[in-house]
Amino acid sequence: MKSFLFLFSLCVVKNSFAFFSNKIINGQLAVDGQFPHMVQFSIKTHNLPKYCGGSLITDQWVLTAAHCFKGFEMISAKAYLGSVYWRKMPVKTKVIEIVTHPSYVNINGYDIALVKLEKKINFTDTIQPVSLPSKSQSRSENTLLVPGFGETKNASQSILHLRYARMREISEEECSFDWGWKMKDSHLCAVGVENINHTTCKGDSGNSIVEQSDNGSVALGIVSFGNPGCLGKPKVFTRISSYLDFIHEVTGRNIEN
Repeated sequence: MKSFLFLFSLCVVKNSFAFFSNKIINGQLAVDGQFPHMVQFSIKTHNLPKYCGGSLITDQWVLTAAHCFKGFEMISAKAYLGSVYWRKMPVKTKVIEIVTHPSYVNINGYDIALVKLEKKINFTDTIQPVSLPSKSQSRSENTLLVPGFGETKNASQSILHLRYARMREISEEECSFDWGWKMKDSHLCAVGVENINHTTCKGDSGNSIVEQSDNGSVALGIVSFGNPGCLGKPKVFTRISSYLDFIHEVTGRNIEN
């Protein structure tokens, strides 16, 4: 009986890995226009609805995580844009095409997808595409920001207002040590700037971790996975610079070397 319970627990953790790894913990409130690339997906399934984020990269294509749209039967999906308030999004459109990376199997690699929207989006002060890194992008030494809707581990905080976490990128070696297995070059690992537990959690999957400057935001990674329960280990992102050719082939967006 003990062996059965142990194996069952392992299965629950394994199958819930992505589920428990995607919402903002100890985040700050965002203001309109701070993350104009932010897209929120509402995905209808045969069971409970699923929510993921994404980043607008052209007037019709959104960058997100493959696990947001794989591993279950989707009925339909809608995208919402244009506000930090979940119930006040001024733009809503259907998803008409989803292209996941052909090598994607699970969140251990190739966790990237491109989503085509039914209608082209008009850019405004609160809706803008995010910049992409160059192929030669090196590890960032700056504070990075990752936005998201959802659970905050604090019942007094609204989940309907966009929040963001301040994070810093750590080395592949440090991340591999904390996780107990070697990370790939196509992974980007980050922890909270003030505290390791200022981070992402359930519902933030697919959002981009960005580097902001006076010239706007550059998306460096896509929220992929973290420790079950969200706390205690670095968060792992899909490194966007490793997949620029894939992005160009699907969307036609120009890429810098």
